[in-house]
Amino acid sequence: MGIKVFYKLLTILLGYGLIIGGFLLFGSMLDDNIKLLDIVVSCVIFTQFAEFFFFPLIDTSKGAQKEVGMMGLHFVSVSICIMASIAIMLWGIYWHLSFTLQVILQLGVLFLLLLGRVFTLQAGDKVEQVYEREQNMMSGKLSMKETMADLMDTVSQTADLSPELKGRLGELQDAIRFVSPSASGDAANLESQFIRIAKNLESMLRNPSLNAGQLQTEVSQMERILARRKKK
Repeated sequence: MGIKVFYKLLTILLGYGLIIGGFLLFGSMLDDNIKLLDIVVSCVIFTQFAEFFFFPLIDTSKGAQKEVGMMGLHFVSVSICIMASIAIMLWGIYWHLSFTLQVILQLGVLFLLLLGRVFTLQAGDKVEQVYEREQNMMSGKLSMKETMADLMDTVSQTADLSPELKGRLGELQDAIRFVSPSASGDAANLESQFIRIAKNLESMLRNPSLNAGQLQTEVSQMERILARRKKK
């Protein structure tokens, strides 16, 4: 266990201890059952603050970082529930509310807190779904760029390839920048065809003289596929 984690846990335990000790020392006017209820409620409230201050709110290891979309709703729901719980404790002391009534009211607040957490998690799931959809849309274009970059590396090392063909392949590589991400099935199919032909070309470039005619045909096919993909 790291030193930072040790101090965090020590601070949290000390916080719980201060809450319990404070009620035991200064809560003599409270009935034992109400005092116990207020201790439990106060510890729950302190746990919420400990979560905010001692633990990271955003998981930076995940690209979606869905916690960003959850944070606002989480803050609002927790803040409202904390203020409501504190108000119930103060009203209970001032108006001498019965233990049963205070328990019911605090359980109502706990219900709202859990309900807020459910809505918060749902919001996080939606953020993650949007991120995954965007990543899926980008993956095809990125694969085309990477495959084309590998092909151009091979082209640069191929001495017998005509300047005209090199130029056309270079234009294809540049044109990929203007392809819009798309999640449609037709776009994915065209991307797969483009990648497959690019890999075939890489094999053909081992003997460009022998495959000269086929190279021209395959490059023309790639140009047609890319033109169609731009329209998707």
